[in-house]
Amino acid sequence: MAQGAGRTGRQVLTVAVLAVGVAAFLLVAAVRHGFFDLQVYYGALRHWARDGGEIYDWVRPGTQYGFTYPPFAALVMLPMAYLPWNLAIVVSVTASVTVSAVLVWWLLDPVARRAGWTRWYALAVALCLAAAFEPMRETVNFGQVNMLLLFLVGADLLRGVDRGRP
Repeated sequence: MAQGAGRTGRQVLTVAVLAVGVAAFLLVAAVRHGFFDLQVYYGALRHWARDGGEIYDWVRPGTQYGFTYPPFAALVMLPMAYLPWNLAIVVSVTASVTVSAVLVWWLLDPVARRAGWTRWYALAVALCLAAAFEPMRETVNFGQVNMLLLFLVGADLLRGVDRGRP
């Protein structure tokens, strides 16, 4: 029992050190993009829903970037138009991190079980590494919807597997 407790203690310490290191790295990296894409979605949605403008006419000031998603995406994102900017950031980051954790769990858990790894530890280490990995980090820092879309694809694939389809 003491050996297991020692191993768990080392795992907790490893995850804590890794998480603090990744968090420090992300705080520095996050400043670079200022949620640029999220600003485009947010501005266009507010222009459309609150100011009565056309969603595709709005362009982020100082750029040539406007809303490019189909109308259905605008409807799904519509609640964002009524949030304060800082809360929109919190919702965006929370949604991306949550679905990323679920995706990593879906992919990693079967491997961890087969290999006999401590499942929570494997997930925690994988999430820290994924957060520092450039595509994931930049998706969050730009405020993009990539992970949300990937989550929908993954859920659809798993639904097909649950129904016996390859």
